[in-house]
Amino acid sequence: FMLPTHGMKTILSTVGVISFHGNANKTHSSETGILRSDMSHFFKLILLILLGAGASFTVAPSDKVHGRAGTVTREISVFHPSRATVQNQGLLLSPKDVIEFGVSFDTFAPQFLWLPMIAAPESDLTKKIMGRSGIALMLGLALVHLIIVFIAASQKGSLDQILIFKEVFDPSNSQLAGMQKLFQYPNFVAEEWPHVLIWDLFVGRMIWLDGIERGIDTRIALSFCNFIGPPGLLIHAATCLLNGKGLPPMGYDPKQEDED
Repeated sequence: FMLPTHGMKTILSTVGVISFHGNANKTHSSETGILRSDMSHFFKLILLILLGAGASFTVAPSDKVHGRAGTVTREISVFHPSRATVQNQGLLLSPKDVIEFGVSFDTFAPQFLWLPMIAAPESDLTKKIMGRSGIALMLGLALVHLIIVFIAASQKGSLDQILIFKEVFDPSNSQLAGMQKLFQYPNFVAEEWPHVLIWDLFVGRMIWLDGIERGIDTRIALSFCNFIGPPGLLIHAATCLLNGKGLPPMGYDPKQEDED
């Protein structure tokens, strides 16, 4: 992908316009309108940052690379609204670069959401971040993961990974050996690692919400959930039982079942 310099200006100006309208909406709208507007602008910004480069893609001329094996012609075809040709401008972004950025984003961004839940679970700021806004933030992380999946699936060797994945679910084979084979593929790791981090965060938020609703200290459970996943849920369940609160509902409402 070729991202020209003027394309960056286009993205930045667009972000500025969105920010301006977002501020205007916050001034003249009700609380509900503000939340809806913020979520809308959030997704627009995510798309601009990760896919917005597509708004400034251009058609680059063929490059001839001379090597010992002869001459290889390489052509990069991408989209630009003006359909103009720009030469010797921009940055070269390979699919690997996009995947690298996506994995880094989904690795570090969730930590800024874990921190307030663990350090100050009862604070108003935490409730604001991880309440309704938390839904939009986690959907944004899931969107980044989806982009990684699409790009990784289009790369060489994706069919081989599917065949190996089939072996993993064959009871006659070693599941551990099959997963070891899969982890030799960087694109599989790029999909699997954010997958784990996002689902851990999803469960962690449910634990935090349960703690807020039923008055349970979730800090230890959330710390383990962030680091090693399922044991954190087990610790939360044990904490609930020791406090006489019963098992965590995790979205299940027994009152609703009684009414039905």
